[in-house]
Order: sequence, then structure tokens, then C-alpha cells
Amino acid sequence: MRSPDVAVATADPTVAAYLGEVVGVAPVVVVGAAPAPASRSVEEAERLAGIELFIPSASGPTFGLEAVPSMPDLRVIQSTTAGVEHLLAHVPRGVQLCSARGCVDYAVAEWVVAMILAWARRIPQAVEAQRAHRWSAVPARSLRGATALVVGHGSIGRAVETRLRPFGVRVRAVARTARDGVAGREALPDMVPEADIVVLALPLTAETRGLVDETFLARMRDASLLVNPARGGLVVQDALVRELRRGRISAALDVTDPEPLARDSELWDLPNVAITSHSAAFTTCASESTLTFLAEQVARYAAGDELRNVVAGSY
Repeated sequence: MRSPDVAVATADPTVAAYLGEVVGVAPVVVVGAAPAPASRSVEEAERLAGIELFIPSASGPTFGLEAVPSMPDLRVIQSTTAGVEHLLAHVPRGVQLCSARGCVDYAVAEWVVAMILAWARRIPQAVEAQRAHRWSAVPARSLRGATALVVGHGSIGRAVETRLRPFGVRVRAVARTARDGVAGREALPDMVPEADIVVLALPLTAETRGLVDETFLARMRDASLLVNPARGGLVVQDALVRELRRGRISAALDVTDPEPLARDSELWDLPNVAITSHSAAFTTCASESTLTFLAEQVARYAAGDELRNVVAGSY
């Protein structure tokens, strides 16, 4: 068993306050922004020297990662997010990287369902009519009998599937490798044209970056919907703008590339796009779930137990 005085640092004051109350470790160090190790005070450098577990901030632009070179005793970087592509290049040799996979599945899945329902029942058009004081019945569609293609069948993809099926949606899934009930990625080109709804639920990697390109978008069925709660880099944004400009498909985007989306981006004003500024996972329940997981993970480390969600291999 490790010492109960395991040193933990974080770039998120909320995380520090929570861990300080529920985990029997040394007082959690809150990392302040500094451009380089040399610019840190002697006192702060001494506090960081013994840090074994570091929890970056969930938001950029640096996530607090500039503090990592000042942590010679670092053993674990624990992300507060399911995606960790922004951390990979900052993990020193010999340091474990762990994700927060599973903490926000239901929050993101709820967002996906909300966006799909809003699209099917034409809620944006109804709101527009309300604001114009125009009594106008808007023809809508039912989700019953629709086909949804979930691209990526990890915990979030499975949560989306679970919530769509009760609406009578036929859910099909694609993952990197085929398994029971899930097609392999090689089947994706043939499955896209059959879907009324395409949901992206996969991580951003060298393999998946730009997956939704001009060819992918051209395969999408007329009047279909692209839903992206995952990462903006999965989509070639210029190609998406061109396709949306034609009015042939619609999109619900929680993420873009780059972020934040430029104020002059055409995406803001296209009538067939809904944008929610990377907030699909920002619910009180998801925050509580993440904090609970972080506390459990730190307790595992302090006890010398095996950590959960260790990122290994090619991610």
C-alpha cells in the first residue's frame, strides 16, 4: 500500500476542493498558469516536485499542462474527459495516462437525443414562428421507423443506442473492429447512405481525423442529420459547410474545428445547423459523476490498486 500522503495536483480548483474533502491524501495543490518551469516561484516549484498524480483542467487552451515538466515524481496524468487526444503529446515517458471514460455517457447521450428530437419535430422552426408571432403548424417527422447509424460503439455510442431504441429507431453501429451486432469500419461506406441519422461517437485519432469528408457527406441520404458530440476534427469543416449550404442535409454540432468557432464562421448562420458550443457533457449530474470517479481513482492510487481507464496502445 502507498503512503496516505500521496501528493496530487490539479489545474481545476473545483476538483481540488472536492478531492480535499473526500480523499485521504496530502492537501491538493492547485497549479497556477506559468509559461515555463523557470518562471515559477521557488515555493511552487518545491510543491510540484513531489506530485505523483496530476489532473489537468477540462478546458483549454493549455489545460494546465505547462506544469508537467515541473513534476519530476509524476506517475499518473488523470484526465477529466473521455477524450485524451489533447494530452497524449504531454505525457512523459513512464507516466500513465487515464481517461474519464464513462463519466458523461448519459449526459452526452441525452444531448444527442435532444438534438435528434428537435430536428425531427422541427423545434427550431417552431421557435422561429413563435418569435415572429406567427401561428404556423410545422410539418414534422416521427423517429419511429428511422435508421440511426452510430459511428463508434464505446460507452457513449452504447448509451446513445440504448436511448434511441425506445423511440422505434432502428440503430446500426460501426466500430474499428467488427463484433456481435456491430459492423467493422470497412462497412461504413455502404451503411452511411442507409441512415436517416448519423451520430459520431468515436475518439479523435490519426486514423479518424477527417473521417467525415466530402465523400462521406456526399453518401449521406437526402434530408438526413449529422450529429457530432465527439470531436470537431472528425469532420472536414469546409466540406461540411459546402454540403450544408446546399441544404441537402442538416447538422447538430456540439464541437467544431477549430474551437471556439470563429465569430465570422458561416456555420453560425446556416438555417440547417444547431450549435451548442461544446457543452453536451456540461450537466450537474455529469460533473458529480466525474468528481466521484476522480476521487475513487485517487484513492486507488493511494492504496496501490490498479487504476481504471488506463490509456494504452494506439488509443
